Amino acid sequence: MTSPQIITVSGLPGSGTSTACDTLCEKLGWAYVNAGRIFRELAEESGLSLAEFGERAEVDGRWPPSRAGWRLPLRFVPSE
Repeated sequence: MTSPQIITVSGLPGSGTSTACDTLCEKLGWAYVNAGRIFRELAEESGLSLAEFGERAEVDGRWPPSRAGWRLPLRFVPSE
């Protein structure tokens, strides 16, 4: 069995990483996990702004406590 290739693309909010990943996935048939989207959803679920959520995440790496050990929901992985 071949191990999957993993490429990480990172950048500040609004810097175009999602657009770049969307383009690559469309052209190459790849799937990706949009961590920014997950982070924004978790902030919204916590009733915090993205900035507030980020500050808390920096202070407490377990934030949010209700999601400790959570598994990635399939809705964040585009279907093929």
